[in-house]
Amino acid sequence: MNYLLTVLLTITTLTLVSGQYTEIYEKLVRPHAEMCAESVGASSDDVNTVSKHEKLSTETLACLQYCVYHHLSLMDKLVLASQEDLVAIYKEVHAENPAKLEHAEENVKQCTDAGQAVVDQMDPCLFAQTIQECFRTQQ
Repeated sequence: MNYLLTVLLTITTLTLVSGQYTEIYEKLVRPHAEMCAESVGASSDDVNTVSKHEKLSTETLACLQYCVYHHLSLMDKLVLASQEDLVAIYKEVHAENPAKLEHAEENVKQCTDAGQAVVDQMDPCLFAQTIQECFRTQQ
């Protein structure tokens, strides 16, 4: 399970920091999005949106993203993987590029803070959407 978490966060880091969608991300996320689709009433278009790390513009998409994060042990209700774990993965990915490493550490803090800002609403779907949107829009 830790291996899967490391792989997903590494791929997500590469995808988010570079601002580019990768086939690897889709291959990893799609099976989980498909498994979650029925439980949240998501369509195949919704699965595509989440798998391609696109903007989550509906509650169904947000809940689908939460389910995917939950299946990958990245999130449980209103608890996200620790900032320290996320930063450690960023350090591994960007070990030879200090500029990106510094930027990535700021991104992790900004996005975990953004998530914490909506925790009091007690909505795991909104929490997932907030985290995803923050990472999705990082440079």
